[in-house]
Amino acid sequence: MAPTRHTSFHSRFNIKVDRKAVETNFVNRVLNLISSGYPYLQRASTFSYDHRRNPQLRAIANCLGVEYDGQANFSDYVRRDFTRSLIALEALYSTLGQYDAREFTRQLESIISQTETDLGIRWRNGSFLPSGAKLLDEALVNDNIQWLSQPRYHNVLAPFQKGLSEFLRAQRDPDKLTDAVRDMYEALESMAKVITGKANKDLSANRQLFVSKLGLSQHYAKMLRDYIDYANEFRHGVESGSPRIPPTPREVEGFIYATGLFLRLAVQSST
Repeated sequence: MAPTRHTSFHSRFNIKVDRKAVETNFVNRVLNLISSGYPYLQRASTFSYDHRRNPQLRAIANCLGVEYDGQANFSDYVRRDFTRSLIALEALYSTLGQYDAREFTRQLESIISQTETDLGIRWRNGSFLPSGAKLLDEALVNDNIQWLSQPRYHNVLAPFQKGLSEFLRAQRDPDKLTDAVRDMYEALESMAKVITGKANKDLSANRQLFVSKLGLSQHYAKMLRDYIDYANEFRHGVESGSPRIPPTPREVEGFIYATGLFLRLAVQSST
């Protein structure tokens, strides 16, 4: 259970804090955590191969998409950047054993609770997710992540989680909003292939059979058609001279919940 979030000093005294400053404070707290709880990640190795620090930092380098440097430490990879910190923390978590992972989660949730203003992030099962409407998150995001962990849904879970990550990163890079739409669509398309058994058909061709397999009414068939039409505006190229209008964060959040709704109905129909 996440720690209770107390009203921060800045909220109590109505002190406005720049988001960039809050992100910097978050990164500093993460570095404090690493230096106290994982000091071997902050010391440059004197050997070409250090069995204690190599797996963790190599995983962090891989997730960041940079070349592993045996002399670099956690701070070098993070570069005091908020987004890089989130990626590095997820990578570090993936290398921890069960007991260490629980303690890491406790410490990280404490750091999140200390933020001066809401950064729009939450920690769930080793991943940062965008925080939205709490009840919808629980039913359409958290539950789906748990259910999609079954091996048969591997091709569904991967793009679903990637879409959530892209939506989170879109707070800093709005271009990621389009990527989030594409990933969410890929997740639902993969689910339709699992449910219908038609692995070679895209979601448009599978739409009616998918709705039928789920036992849904034609009202849902129309909802799914509108969902597909919306996604296709961002999945395909645009005509020359016709600039694409990017989706808004609010619309993409709604699209994520719509994806979660259809995924939830699909999983429930097959159990």
